[in-house]
Amino acid sequence: QLGGHVIVEDGVVIGGLLGVHQFVRIGKLAMVGGLSRVTQDIPPFMITEGHPARVVGVNVQGLRRGTFEAAVRQGIQRAYRLIYRSNLNLGDALRHVSETIPPSDALAYLVDFLTSMHNGGYAGRQNDPMGNAATARETVGAPKTAAHSSEH
Repeated sequence: QLGGHVIVEDGVVIGGLLGVHQFVRIGKLAMVGGLSRVTQDIPPFMITEGHPARVVGVNVQGLRRGTFEAAVRQGIQRAYRLIYRSNLNLGDALRHVSETIPPSDALAYLVDFLTSMHNGGYAGRQNDPMGNAATARETVGAPKTAAHSSEH
């Protein structure tokens, strides 16, 4: 089931019996495994699964079907290893990807997608305007209750 305001880009494969929270973006050619709970954005070209969903690999088959050249597929796989399997934080990993992997449109798209997530882009459930009840009450001008006051 897809929540409201979900963006599903081109070529995405979605398994059965899963839930996608509102305000989530699923990047192109991503694959989401069945029975997953998706609460954050899914990067393009990646395979995710789990409860909550986590990136577990590259959708190599989807990249082949998308007619990406071998060098581009290899670049995305190298980027995956740097971003998800190294001990680097996301900023350092993305910088390393940009410095060491030959550029391509697909790689630039992946880096831009991850950068926008990291910099507070769409980024899933944490951008749900009703996700923080206290913030939502303040937004619509409702008074705080004693339970939500910081002066306990």
